[in-house]
Amino acid sequence: MKFFGYIALMLCIPFSVSAEVLITEIMYAPDGADSKHEWIEVCSDSTQDIIAWKFYENDTNHGLSLISGASSLGSGECAIIADNSDTFLTDYPGFSGNLIDSAFSLSNTGETISLKDDSSTIVDSVTYSETDGAKDDGNSLHRSGSTLTSKTPTPGSDESTSSGSSNSVVSTTQYSYESVEIEPPQDIYLRTEEDIITNVGSYTKFSVESYDATGSVFEGGSIYWTFGDGASSYGREVKHKFLYEGEYNVVVEIKKGTLSDSKNIQVKVVPMRIVFSVDEDKKWISIKNKSEYSLDVSEWRIMSSGQYFKIPENTIISPNNTVLFPREITKLALFGDVFLVFPDGARITTEEEVIEEVVIEEIIPVVEKIALPVVYIKPVVEEEKVIEVPQVAAVILSESREEKSKWTIYLFSFLVFATIGILFTRSKKQSER
Repeated sequence: MKFFGYIALMLCIPFSVSAEVLITEIMYAPDGADSKHEWIEVCSDSTQDIIAWKFYENDTNHGLSLISGASSLGSGECAIIADNSDTFLTDYPGFSGNLIDSAFSLSNTGETISLKDDSSTIVDSVTYSETDGAKDDGNSLHRSGSTLTSKTPTPGSDESTSSGSSNSVVSTTQYSYESVEIEPPQDIYLRTEEDIITNVGSYTKFSVESYDATGSVFEGGSIYWTFGDGASSYGREVKHKFLYEGEYNVVVEIKKGTLSDSKNIQVKVVPMRIVFSVDEDKKWISIKNKSEYSLDVSEWRIMSSGQYFKIPENTIISPNNTVLFPREITKLALFGDVFLVFPDGARITTEEEVIEEVVIEEIIPVVEKIALPVVYIKPVVEEEKVIEVPQVAAVILSESREEKSKWTIYLFSFLVFATIGILFTRSKKQSER
């Protein structure tokens, strides 16, 4: 970062510096949904009432409405111009400064934004780009002179004035001095993790620190990430989700003018092996990590009956360990369908769900095969039922030798008696004659 030393060479005629109101901080691409969460910070060097001013963006003059505090800014005072003041106060509940509501939508790829006074004269303009950082990573762009730096949001705090940078403005009589620019040591360095183990489908955080040759923290520059699977991002702290297991070479690079540095991070992506269950008495839900690696469940959500519980940041489940989440903490009823989702809303498939799918696909065909022999046994059972048929039908249908012999005897006896009868009848008739 350039810094300036001032060496007095000659004394000139005093002059007055005109009053200014500067755009000092820009939240253009918040982490998550952009709508209603965007805002800018403006700071003044002297008393200026900006309520009749316009915020110019996307070829549109946006009006301003005071919500809290004052629209008249004193020297060193700042105000937030929010796309939606209610959402802003929800995002920053501790904010108690000057809050002004407007209606705008900042471009995520970059644009020029301006402040116009009540005569439509442009007071200040800033051009930003996604290459400056602070896109979808929770950071905002902080302005220092002509430099934009991605850092943690500080709405309502005039960092430029407190740090004494060249962006500080004053409204007093000054003397002009010839300035001499002194360059810092020509080198910058990055420091980050070298090895990371993460899970398939889980969001992995990456962060980096930068230093100059003297060892001092270096905040400037553009930081660019490539994740080895075709994805990329900008910013000092980013998140990425790997969809498939494997080993990836993640590269982070910083550039500032002609200065640059890069680092490699070896990332091992392992399968996620978890079992998710609900207590029979609805007292708790459990997540069991069946992997040999630790499992980061930060910002996962437990969904139940249209409600959810967001698991806090830095919640880690050790290898082969189970963590219980009591109902007293989650405040969930735990009725109906209860399941887990990633921070982006994608449902998480657990090992229990995979087992249920296997049961449906593999066990049913086995049951069908076992049932086949039963079909062949049925004729045997039906043949045994023949015994229960009435005796007459049984005689007709029977083919056994015993039955044949019996009926042969009956027939022979009948013929004998019939023959005797006929002979007796004939003999009787002859005697009568």
